[in-house]
Amino acid sequence: MVYSVGDMDAWRQSIEATALAAVEVSGLMPYIPKQERERAAEAPATVGELTYAFTKVALDYLDAKEEIHFSDHAEVLGALAATQAELYRRRVAPYEDTAKVRNGDVY
Repeated sequence: MVYSVGDMDAWRQSIEATALAAVEVSGLMPYIPKQERERAAEAPATVGELTYAFTKVALDYLDAKEEIHFSDHAEVLGALAATQAELYRRRVAPYEDTAKVRNGDVY
């Protein structure tokens, strides 16, 4: 897929806003109690826990590297973007198509 500069700026701003909402500078999502974090990482039950699990996997991936470069962060953001796109294509779009047939198209 090819993005225009404007699209990339909007995408970057969206990613930055999501990241800032999900992770504090001081640590990994401290509003999830420490005793709940292992379970939340393995079997998230809320959107906050799901965000925590994604964040933990991404940070573990980065922490396993000997040196961190910009490209490493770009890889993680790219993987998250690809995951989002694939989830939308495989699960959300078919759901919306069914809802459109059931409820009528709004366009």
